[in-house]
Amino acid sequence: MNGIEVKVSKTSYENLNINTLSCIPVLSALKAFWQGSDEEFEEYMLSINIDINQKHYESLMHLHNEANKNIDKIQEAFNNKNVGKFDFRLASVIKPRFLDI
Repeated sequence: MNGIEVKVSKTSYENLNINTLSCIPVLSALKAFWQGSDEEFEEYMLSINIDINQKHYESLMHLHNEANKNIDKIQEAFNNKNVGKFDFRLASVIKPRFLDI
């Protein structure tokens, strides 16, 4: 009888390389709604105090906290009608219930 051997390996958080994370997940998802250039996207994010080039996170919790802070900054910008070159329809989903991570 032929079969497939499956091995279950245990891992730990120490095996995750947090330093290789290149961007906060929410930002890359939002970029799909951006109607300007990459440079304009970066300038807009910097104008609302979000560094899209941040690449060092001390832990998964640090990444999670940074993502939540950035969501709050994006929500605040949209609430103040500062939408940059985002598709205007995105404003309807920039709400806490849709962005909870």
